Amino acid sequence: MNRIKNYIKENSKRLIGYAVLLSTFILILILNTHTHYLSDDFRYHFFYKDHLPSADIKRIGSLGDVIPSMVNHWKACNGRVVVHGLLQIILQGGEVFFDIFNSLMYVLLGILIYKHSAGEKRNLPLLIGIYLLMWFFIPQFGATCLWASGSANYLWGSCIILAYLLPYRMYGINQDKFKDSTKNAVIMGILGLFAGCTNENSGGALALACILFIGFYKVKKIKIPTWSYCGVASTIIGAFILLKAPGNYRIDSRTDLAGYINRFKDIYNISLRLMFILLAIYLTILFIYIYNSNRKKLSDSPEVFSLLYIIPSFASIFVMTFSALHPERTWFIGIMMFICATGYLYSHLELHKYRKYIPIAAFTIVFVFSFANAFKDINHTYKQAHEQIVLIKQAKKNGERTVRVPFIQPSNSKYDSYAVAVHTSVDPNAWQNQWMCKYYDMDQICAYK
Repeated sequence: MNRIKNYIKENSKRLIGYAVLLSTFILILILNTHTHYLSDDFRYHFFYKDHLPSADIKRIGSLGDVIPSMVNHWKACNGRVVVHGLLQIILQGGEVFFDIFNSLMYVLLGILIYKHSAGEKRNLPLLIGIYLLMWFFIPQFGATCLWASGSANYLWGSCIILAYLLPYRMYGINQDKFKDSTKNAVIMGILGLFAGCTNENSGGALALACILFIGFYKVKKIKIPTWSYCGVASTIIGAFILLKAPGNYRIDSRTDLAGYINRFKDIYNISLRLMFILLAIYLTILFIYIYNSNRKKLSDSPEVFSLLYIIPSFASIFVMTFSALHPERTWFIGIMMFICATGYLYSHLELHKYRKYIPIAAFTIVFVFSFANAFKDINHTYKQAHEQIVLIKQAKKNGERTVRVPFIQPSNSKYDSYAVAVHTSVDPNAWQNQWMCKYYDMDQICAYK
C-alpha cells in the first residue's frame, strides 16, 4: 500500500496528465458518437469518379481502390488526396471505429501542440490550457472536429503538419534528437510530400515554418542538417502537386485589385472575430513575461522564437486573399500555430505554480458550462438525424425503395456539424441526397418540412 502511495506521490503530475488526456478523449468521443455521417461522408465511402454518383459506382473495398479513387479526385475535385485518401481508409472500419479514431486524433493534436510549446519540459497547466484553447478557439468546431469529411481536412491535416514540423522544433533543442543522416533525409523527403499535400493554405505555411526554423539554426549557429533542406523541398513539391490539381480550377478565384483589397479586408475582419481574444491572451502572457524576466539577448527571447509559429499562422490566413471563398474552417491551421506560439510563451513564465493554475481553473469552469450547452445542441440535432436513419432503415426493411424523412433543424452552435455541412434536402435530386441513396441502397430519399 505504501509503495502505491509513494508511486502516486512521485508521479502525481504525470498521472494527472494522463487523466487529462483520457478525460479529453472521453468527452470528444461522446460528441463524436452523437454526430452521424452527413454530406460528403457518404460520397467518400465510394470509389471517386465524379461529383454525382454513377449507376455503376462501387464502394471502396481495399487500399488498392483508394489510390485510383484519389487520382480521380485530384483530377475532378481538388488536390487534398492525402487527407481524403486517409478518410476513405478509415471509413471502412465503420462509424464506431471512426468515432474512436477521430477522438484519438483530437487528443493527438493537443499533444503535438504541447510538444511544440513545451519542448522537453513537463508543464501540466500548459497541457490543460492547450485543450481549453482548442475547445474555445477552433473555428466551426463541429465541421472541423466532428464531421468526418471536415475532420479529415482540418483536424487530421493539422496533426500531419505539426507532427512533420516536430523534428525541426526538437532539433533546435537537442541536435541528437533527430540526427543529420541520409536515412533521416530520405524519411523527411518522402513524408514532406504528404505533409505539403494536405490543404491549400496549410502546405505553404508548413514550408514557410520549415524555412524559418532553418533560419533559426543559422542565427543560433546550429549545424543545419541535410534533412531540413530535403523537408523544405519536399513540402513545396507536395503543396505544388495539391495546388496544380485540375479539380481546383472549378472555381475561378481571379479578380481585380479592388477585389483583392476587399478580400483582404474580409479576411482581416474574420480573423479579428475568430482570434481577438486569443491574441489578447498572447499579448497578456507576453506582457507578464517581459515584466518579470531579466532580458537576454534578442535571439534567445521566447517572444522572438514564437514568431516561428506566428508568421506561418498569419501567412496561412492572409494567403486566402487569392481565394474566392473564405469559410471559417480554413483558419484552423493558422489558429493551431498561434496556439503553439501562445503555449510556448506561457511555458516560459516564471510564476508561482499556484498562480499558473488560477486562469486555468477559471477557464475550466467556463468550459464545463460551454461543453454542457454544446452537448445539448448536438444531442438535439443527433435525435433528428437518428430519426431519419431509423425511417430509412425501416423503409428498406419493408421493401420500399423511396422514403421521406423529417427535415433536420440544426442549432446555430459552432459545435454542431449540421449547422455548417449540408444535410438531407427536400430536393430528392440534391447531390447529398443522391449519395445517401447509394449509401443506404435506396432509389430516392428526400426530406419534408
